[in-house]
Amino acid sequence: MADTSQINIVVEDCIAEGMVIDFSFGKECCDGLTPIRENGNYICKDWSNCGDTVCGPGEAYLNCPEDCEEEFSCPEGYIVEGDDCVPKLRTWQDIIDDYLADILTLGVTLSELKEILNI
Repeated sequence: MADTSQINIVVEDCIAEGMVIDFSFGKECCDGLTPIRENGNYICKDWSNCGDTVCGPGEAYLNCPEDCEEEFSCPEGYIVEGDDCVPKLRTWQDIIDDYLADILTLGVTLSELKEILNI
């Protein structure tokens, strides 16, 4: 029988780099590591490049706000301007195109449209 009196069992207090983290056990990534979501799991990663002013692979606003801007999109008809959504300005051509498209969906032919507009 083997002598087990000298076996040391090491229990990590944190999750090492590259390992999947299960938050239900109450452990966190080791110092310097960040939990990053990959393929449905959270993996502890070293993002030592965070802070180099480049939003690189694996970096996002949530894990490296120093390098990455918060991404958001605007509803249809609006555009991003600074940190806000503002109405997109429509040209006269946009308005005319939309108007003509609406008329044509009603089944009005081009010759009927010319007659209506007296052109």
